[in-house]
Amino acid sequence: ALPIFSVLILRLAGDTPPRAMAPDSLYERFRERLERDFAEAHDVDHYARALGYSTRSLARATRAAADRTPKQIIEQRLALEAARLLAHSDRPVATIALELGFRDASNFSSFFSAQMKKTPTQFRATQRP
Repeated sequence: ALPIFSVLILRLAGDTPPRAMAPDSLYERFRERLERDFAEAHDVDHYARALGYSTRSLARATRAAADRTPKQIIEQRLALEAARLLAHSDRPVATIALELGFRDASNFSSFFSAQMKKTPTQFRATQRP
């Protein structure tokens, strides 16, 4: 693997590190893409296709770099953003659900409850004085 300094130089120059560096560089590219797309795309296949890899290769890279599956990373990012929006805005839960790419508030509430062990409304109540 290239040292981090070399990767930064390549990024500044507009080049990408060689594909041979797969696990760490693929993981970093996945995280960057996730930051861009998480509100619209919740499926691993989207990210694998966007990065030019199979879902299996992406899974290997995320396991090697973070000891988690791509799906776990996607869900954690969505839950983090949902918690941020619930804590720092007065937007209705249904609006937040749509902003984060969920079909409806019920689907979002089930997801959020599974991730955070509280409903969105319960979570919001704990964040307010």
